[in-house]
Amino acid sequence: MLEFYPHIRMVHIYAISLSGLVFFLRGSFSIFGASWPHLFAVRILSYLIDTALLTAAAMLWTILPHEVFATGWLSLKVALVVVYIGFGFVAMRQKNSRDLRIIFFVLAAFIYAIIIGIARTHSMAGWFG
Repeated sequence: MLEFYPHIRMVHIYAISLSGLVFFLRGSFSIFGASWPHLFAVRILSYLIDTALLTAAAMLWTILPHEVFATGWLSLKVALVVVYIGFGFVAMRQKNSRDLRIIFFVLAAFIYAIIIGIARTHSMAGWFG
């Protein structure tokens, strides 16, 4: 399975990029009152991208040697992904006030940037290391 690592990694990276792009587009337009970000087809597209992302992540997790997990950066990244999903859920929920959605959208964007920094540097300090 190790021979597929570069391909799976690229799928993971593309899925991260697409997932972030779709989230930022949906969130931005939703905050300004557009209805298309909440259409069923748009949500399904987002779910499909996130499913590919999580599937590739799980595959990478099984391929990588266990020493990678000893430093803690991957555990922090996974924990922050859970926080990002929670913030994104609040940001996209139409029942919440616009101000609350803006606050959680900005927080989700900040967490997304931290996650990318941790992934790029393989350090818990991320961009600040």
